[in-house]
Parts: sequence; structure tokens; C-alpha cells
Amino acid sequence: MSLMQSQIGPVIVKVFSGLEPEGEEYRGCRITFLGSNPVTARAWKMLEGRWVDVDTLVNATVIEQGKFLTITGTSKALVNEVGLTPSNAQVRWEVENLGCTNCN
Repeated sequence: MSLMQSQIGPVIVKVFSGLEPEGEEYRGCRITFLGSNPVTARAWKMLEGRWVDVDTLVNATVIEQGKFLTITGTSKALVNEVGLTPSNAQVRWEVENLGCTNCN
């Protein structure tokens, strides 16, 4: 899997240190990547027949291990919706890629 691809999915995303309870799991999501270094990663889930934004991580780092990714970065939701400073809004996503590596 190459990060130069713009989208991966379907994936399972486990969120740590986000708005949801620790280890909250989102199934059937897609992740889009913008930029290359640092990466902006955005998680989407299907809700009522349309894709909705779960969260966006900016200044993200990505570690790839086979079909698994660990993405850490600053959560836009924690900064914009909760009012945390970027240094206190660090989030980790553990991502398992279930499907195609370049879905359009």
C-alpha cells in the first residue's frame, strides 16, 4: 500500500484519545490522504446512504505494517469542537485495511 494513493477502504478504524470512548471502533470506513509529508488523513463512514466525515488528522505520521496502519496526528474535531489546543489534541488511529487499496 502506498500513501501516494488518495484513498483506502473499506477499513476498520480504532480511535484512541479522540471524542469517542478509548478504542472506539468504526467499521466499513474509508481513509483519504492529502499531501505527503506531513500527511492529512480523513476518516469517513457510511451513514444513511452517504459518506460522513468522522475526523481529520493534520500533521499526521503514518506507520505501515502490512495491511495495518497506525496514524497519529492532531484531531481537527478536538481542536474545533472541543476547543483543545493542538498539542492536547493528539489522536492515534489503528487502521486495518479490509478491502481494495485504491478505491475510487
